[in-house]
This record gives sequence, C-alpha cells and structure tokens, in this order.
Amino acid sequence: MLKYIVLGTLLLAATAARSQSFELDKFTEKTHKTTQTGMLVLSSWAVANIGTGFIAAGQTSGSDKYMHQMNAYFNIVNLAIAQAGYWGSRKRMKTKQSFSQAVKQQNSEEKTFLLNAGLDAAYILGGLYWAELGKRHPGEKKYFQFRGYGKSLVLQGGFLMIFDGIMYAIRQRQGKILFKQLENIDLAIAPGGVGLVYRF
Repeated sequence: MLKYIVLGTLLLAATAARSQSFELDKFTEKTHKTTQTGMLVLSSWAVANIGTGFIAAGQTSGSDKYMHQMNAYFNIVNLAIAQAGYWGSRKRMKTKQSFSQAVKQQNSEEKTFLLNAGLDAAYILGGLYWAELGKRHPGEKKYFQFRGYGKSLVLQGGFLMIFDGIMYAIRQRQGKILFKQLENIDLAIAPGGVGLVYRF
C-alpha cells in the first residue's frame, strides 16, 4: 500500500510541476541564488581570515599568535566547503527541477544548515574546553597554544552558528512557499483504484 502512495505522490508531483513550471522555475532559481549568496559570504569570511590570520600570526606572540594561526587553518577548510557549495548550486541551476526534486533539495538544505548549527555549537564548546585546558599549563608553550586555539574556535563557531542560523531561517521560509503547493493535492477514491488530484 505504501509503495502505491509513494508512486502516486511522485506522479502527482510531476504533474504539478508541469502545470506550474513557470512558478517552480522562479522558485528554484531564487533558492539557488540564496545558496550562492550564502556561499559567497562564507567564502569572503574565509579569505579574510586566511589572509589576516597568516599575516597577524607572524606579527604577534603568545595566545594571539596561535589564535590567528587557527583562524587561517580553519578557514582553508571553510573556503573549500563554500566553493564546493557555490559551484554545486551553479551546476544544479542549469538543470530544470521537477516538483519532487525541488522538495528533496529543500529538505536536504534545511537539514544541512540545521546539522551545521549543531556542529557550530560543538566548535564553541570545544574552544571553551581548550581555553580552560590551557590553564593547566601556566607559563608553558601549551598554555598559549590551547588558549589561542580555544579563542579561535569560539570565534569561528560563533560566526558559523549565526551564518547557519540565518541560512536555515531563509531556506525554511522559502520552503513554506514550496510546501504550500501540497495543499492543492486531494486523494480521490474511485471504483477500481485510488488517485491523486491536483486542484488548479
């Protein structure tokens, strides 16, 4: 029974996409642009941290030196992720999406940003732990390393939590527009079978 419901939903989704292709195309274009803008913001943050991190690390000492080092290293990864997300979105933008594909993409991106926010909280907690751990090595090199790395993780985690929170909120708001289309779907029972009807 479940497979028939799933099959019927997919068929209906394709029908709905054809009947509202212009609106769906506008929606997917807007969501792709949202993702691309977000990835450019993240890339800009990463580039700024990489540049200032390596320069400042050579001009400072103590925990500040290690904080700037970690900022630079951390954002090399950020830059790679942001660029992969940007170019992946550009590639998907060239392909026409069906309604079901748009729903799948919407759910995937919402979950990704929500999961990332959880990881960001872990970065912050890890940074606080490292900073506290440094107190166990007063006057040693480890003191400055742990304190510097800890401050960096708190800073980077804080920025990413704000970033992912904003992106999640924007994509969720866009998703409400997409999922509202499902209100036009009715289940019709007739002799010989069950069907799904889309109300225009």
